Amino acid sequence: MCQWLETLALRDGDVLLQDYHQMRLSRTLKAFGSEVRINLSEVFDLYDLPRVGYYKLRMVYDLQRILEVTWELYEPKCWDSFELIEVLELSYDFKSTDRKVFTELKQLTTCQEVIITKAGMLTDTTYSNLVFERQGNWFTPSTCLLAGVQRQYLLDKGQIKEASITRSNLTSFQNFKMINAMMPFDSSFTYSVELIEAYGKSLFSPF
Repeated sequence: MCQWLETLALRDGDVLLQDYHQMRLSRTLKAFGSEVRINLSEVFDLYDLPRVGYYKLRMVYDLQRILEVTWELYEPKCWDSFELIEVLELSYDFKSTDRKVFTELKQLTTCQEVIITKAGMLTDTTYSNLVFERQGNWFTPSTCLLAGVQRQYLLDKGQIKEASITRSNLTSFQNFKMINAMMPFDSSFTYSVELIEAYGKSLFSPF
């Protein structure tokens, strides 16, 4: 049976963007025909969560129940090289624990992180959404693989907009950020698009 995942930010005892995680969890259960109802507030009340510090809170579940809740201190990371890799076939509409395809993608490059493209359209990195800056305005690829909670939050606030971002128009942007639940927009590192290397061929199919 498939297992699904929610990765949440816990700051000084508060679970950030919990409503967005709840919506995604409920959407996943419904999409796969489960009638189970999981309430995140009730789940987290069962645990003595840390009250001080910034933690990565990881919850694994299947279509019947919660399987595991763990947490660890989170330390921000910074990358210095990125590579575009074209993928022939890849679907990741729901946040699964099966990340084999992303592990295999990272083995194809000597860069620290992969930016996945499909038919020349930018999507995500192996574990984050992306936003790109052009003349002070920020845009996220409309062709993302996974509609992340941080991405949706920023769209709802009007802080970012969707756009078609491609290999051919990438140089019209100046900077970019990686965003996810643990890397909110305001604290995420800003990178120059010049750090992105282009791997031109359609060379990888996970199926």
